[in-house]
Amino acid sequence: MPSCPRCEASIDEEARYCAQCGAPQTEDAAEELDEYVQRQAEKVADAGSGGGGD
Repeated sequence: MPSCPRCEASIDEEARYCAQCGAPQTEDAAEELDEYVQRQAEKVADAGSGGGGD
């Protein structure tokens, strides 16, 4: 059984993410995570610049 390169927990051979630490285990999963993080960062940036002048 393979292990996670980040936390060394045992993972299923077909796992996309580590159940222990959440690290992506495939290139596709890593790209998916990067895209998600980018979308979330854009939402935060948009929310932070949206009016509400103090």
